[in-house]
Amino acid sequence: MSSSDIKKVVFVTNKQPLKDDIESFIYKWNANYPIDRWWREKHKIAFNSPEHRVVSFLDVYIEWQEEQLYIKARNINLKNTEYVLGDWLQERQVIVSTEDEIKEFEKMDLSQLDDKEVKHG
Repeated sequence: MSSSDIKKVVFVTNKQPLKDDIESFIYKWNANYPIDRWWREKHKIAFNSPEHRVVSFLDVYIEWQEEQLYIKARNINLKNTEYVLGDWLQERQVIVSTEDEIKEFEKMDLSQLDDKEVKHG
């Protein structure tokens, strides 16, 4: 057997390059896939765990899109809007403040009132 047939074995005594490679991989993963990071934090799933490795990126993206729609819907006229829990995509109800009720009351034409019924104008 010649010396060229013998495979050289290299022992790594300094583990720093491997650690740096792993840290670089994790950093790049999270920078390239921020939605994946959001999903893992939401579901408390560890990075590269069996649960993480089997997840579908399409499912993660759809879940993230749903969250974005919910946030957007909540922020539309948030001051004057009340969402019924679970019905946030349906028609919104306007909340009337006490001040607005007083203003509306002051605008009423009391001459339209009689003892039998209230006429709305």
